[in-house]
Amino acid sequence: METVVIKPGPWKAFSCSVYTSIKECGDQIDQLQVPSILLRSAYLQAIESSLSKDMGFRYLLFFSGSQIIGFSYCQIYPFNAKKSFKVYREKHNNGSGIKSVLAKWVNFKALVSGNLLLTGQYGYYFDPEYRINALDVLQNSWQQLFEKEAKEDCEVSVMFAKDFDANLLGQELDYLTDHNYFKFSVQPSMGLEITGDWRTIEDYLNALKSKYRIRLNQALRKSEDLRSCTLGLSELLERREEMQHLLDQILEESDFRIVNFNIRYIIEVKKTLDELFEIRGHFIGDTLVGFMTYFRDSDRVLAHFTGFNVSLNKRLDLYLNMLLDLIGESIKFKGEIKYLDFSRTALEIKSSVGATPRPMINFLKHRNRTMNKVLPNIFNALYQQEEWIQRRPFKS
Repeated sequence: METVVIKPGPWKAFSCSVYTSIKECGDQIDQLQVPSILLRSAYLQAIESSLSKDMGFRYLLFFSGSQIIGFSYCQIYPFNAKKSFKVYREKHNNGSGIKSVLAKWVNFKALVSGNLLLTGQYGYYFDPEYRINALDVLQNSWQQLFEKEAKEDCEVSVMFAKDFDANLLGQELDYLTDHNYFKFSVQPSMGLEITGDWRTIEDYLNALKSKYRIRLNQALRKSEDLRSCTLGLSELLERREEMQHLLDQILEESDFRIVNFNIRYIIEVKKTLDELFEIRGHFIGDTLVGFMTYFRDSDRVLAHFTGFNVSLNKRLDLYLNMLLDLIGESIKFKGEIKYLDFSRTALEIKSSVGATPRPMINFLKHRNRTMNKVLPNIFNALYQQEEWIQRRPFKS
């Protein structure tokens, strides 16, 4: 643990303590009574327990006197463009061409504000009384931590602040741009409002336009041989190899992936969060052909990692049926759940079941000034925005 004093603009002087393990500071973080379970010590401990060999962790705790007023959660993780983008990691890619050469060259460690495993802003929380100038505080703190980590490990060369909701923050995001961060967007988060009028999945289907309702009923008929149920911890442990195989299929098919992880993460989260983290298994007979995980976080359901048999997807409309199953599960909470967050990826199929996009803004900063100036060019050369058509399946 190290302590520094920060005096950002209009704020009174306060201290910022930096920790490398949740065991050192989890009790203090929980004093903040953070609304989201995804920024509480139990979940953060599950990440550490399962992924500490692959990434580092930093916890910045802010105090006014002896009172904790906020914290920032950071991960340190290596990024390699060649391994992250499907188009550059596929076997038939022979490494020729400017983009392939560039992808091999883009290799660094990033100090990440937020959680690479989640879609959304899960990087910090402040007591409401101290929230007005939070980005001022955070930018100062990140910069100091960034410089410290870069001195100790020369591979730490990029600061990454991820997944700010553009609709919520608006002009506040210009603050980081003014401090030499490169602002960019990738795929949006997809979400579905769960209306109180839906009591069953049939109510949801009846709210759809005819052609979409027909399409989804066709998918449901394809799934007549599918059996779906909630898996407990003992079943996770028993089927961990099957689940890892299904998960690997989706990771391999992903156009863009940052974190490679194993099923131990899902097991650790289930152990820690119990009924607040559920796993839905999909079977043909006794064979597990797919699973979908989700969090119950206050009045929201957040879809998490998914695995399924890719070869069966088209014949059974497997992924579409898994989405419908998750909608049905959200409706079963009878008014407690108001929003289903599908996360990003598979944008068009998610929009076909009613999800709408929520733009996310990200920020990058390289410690080298020259490299920082060319970051936009590198990003634009390597990343291609997914083209998709937004569907609007609900009746007017």
